[in-house]
Order: sequence, then C-alpha cells, then structure tokens
Amino acid sequence: ALLGAGIDACIDDRNERPGVKLSDIELIGIPIRVVFGRRSFERGVVEITTRRDGETIEAPVDDAVEAVRTLLSSGR
Repeated sequence: ALLGAGIDACIDDRNERPGVKLSDIELIGIPIRVVFGRRSFERGVVEITTRRDGETIEAPVDDAVEAVRTLLSSGR
C-alpha cells in the first residue's frame, strides 16, 4: 500500500527474529518504521515509530498510509 501511494518502503521478510530486524532498521536509518505485529494486527492496527523522536503511535490498518504520509510531511 505504501509503494502504491508513492512512498518508498522496504519490506523485511527475512526469516529473522524481530529484534534482529529492528536493529538492522536502526543501522540503515529508516526514518519511519511500520510494524505489523501479531497482537496489533489482531486488533486491526499497526505500530508506526519515528526514528527522530522514537515516538510510537497506533493507527488502524486502513489508515496506515495516511498516518505515514502525515508523519513524513511534518518532518518527524
């Protein structure tokens, strides 16, 4: 959905533990991280974390693209 909305995205579908994936994201410097965790997905939300301030918000799955777009435009 992010790519379709014109937002650059990287999908980490490696067979690694979540901690390894999150550590690699920090090393690369990805500005916004969207996590589809099992528990949050069961609740119909995604976790969106900004690298700049480390703040995490939850957004409904259907609103995730707009939430990312808003964060990008606000410079967070």
